[in-house]
Amino acid sequence: MGGLLFPEAYLTATRQYVAQAKKWSLEELDLRVQIYTEGDEIGEDSFLITDMLIAGANWKKETQALVLTEELTFKLPTLKFTWVKVDKADRGVEQEGEILAPVYLNKSRMNLLFSVKLNAGGIPKTTLYQKGLALIACNN
Repeated sequence: MGGLLFPEAYLTATRQYVAQAKKWSLEELDLRVQIYTEGDEIGEDSFLITDMLIAGANWKKETQALVLTEELTFKLPTLKFTWVKVDKADRGVEQEGEILAPVYLNKSRMNLLFSVKLNAGGIPKTTLYQKGLALIACNN
């Protein structure tokens, strides 16, 4: 995703496609992410992204939850992003045990692409924010 000229446009296009295909309002769509496992269904509302990094924590594939580590960044396995229908009031709102993580274009963190909800794994949000939790789209 970080290699695209306009990654925000790609994200917008996927959102618009799903909204039109499912006949949903754009305001009802929320982006979810999980670590992709071989054999997982990839519907018309999903797309895969490779070569992303996570900073400030690691992400356990088995539990789909964040874990604290001493290392600063980790290369993530393939991620599956899915657009899901939610109530307009719930869009972008963190539920219990979730944290809203920023996704930046690169390590400079100058270009925020979007944010996604992640399972905090029981770690306090303040701890994750202090450690600089973020996903990085381009690891160059």
